[in-house]
Amino acid sequence: YQKAFVMPLDAAKSTSEKSKFYFRGKPVRDRFKEVSMRNKRVITMVECAIMIALASILSVIKIADMPVGGSVTLASMLPIVIIAYRHGIGYGMVSATIASVIQLILGFENFSYVTGWQSILALAIFDYILAYAIFGVGGIFRRVIKNQALAMVAGISLGNAVRYVCHVISGATIWAGLPIPDAASLSYSVSYNAVYMIPELIISALLALYLGGAIDFRRDIPTRVKSEGLDNLSVYSLLGAAFAVMAALVTDTALIFSKPPLHRRVEMCLLYDGFFSFAVARQI
Repeated sequence: YQKAFVMPLDAAKSTSEKSKFYFRGKPVRDRFKEVSMRNKRVITMVECAIMIALASILSVIKIADMPVGGSVTLASMLPIVIIAYRHGIGYGMVSATIASVIQLILGFENFSYVTGWQSILALAIFDYILAYAIFGVGGIFRRVIKNQALAMVAGISLGNAVRYVCHVISGATIWAGLPIPDAASLSYSVSYNAVYMIPELIISALLALYLGGAIDFRRDIPTRVKSEGLDNLSVYSLLGAAFAVMAALVTDTALIFSKPPLHRRVEMCLLYDGFFSFAVARQI
């Protein structure tokens, strides 16, 4: 009686095993999984390429351009931070490194001002490779900070902070004696680079805060959300305050560092107020 029921079940089981479809030695279901994972990697790489291109385009759209290097852009490295937040540090570092090489190519004329392979190597590392590749770790706060908007703000802030330090080191060493005077070169570099990096940080953080609260980047296909967002009035107020600070900094710096007319005799003086040092042109 027991065999009468067991045998058909075994036979059905063996029949179902034989009825599976195979493709190149593996079940079709497993092949579908492999193709799906492969397609996901391809989509991720295409997304990285698009974000790298977007970062490069934003880097040449300058809100303000400093007289002797440096500029304020429309959050040019935020696309790289979004990649790092969505797909992890691996994809973020690769994308950021490629973006840094593109920035190096765009600023290749700056290498004509330095001599010696040590200076050229240091310029490439501190002003380009390290300064921009650090944004690849911008997604490191995804598991630490649950709020997506704040995690993205922390990531873009970390990247801009490290980039600022790199530019300060470069200005105080490589560029000392060129556009930056030898005397008090460190304080000069600190103040000069802060003038464009502070507005860059403010704009990047505000856009990261807004996008992080409006779009859920944690999904495979980003979708719009409202729960973690800020109201429009708060966003516009923050943007207005940020642009006011940026305009004041850039205007003051443009007046201080602008080249005087050629028909006037001028001399360069270094003013030091205890914390910042500025180079000013004095008519004589």
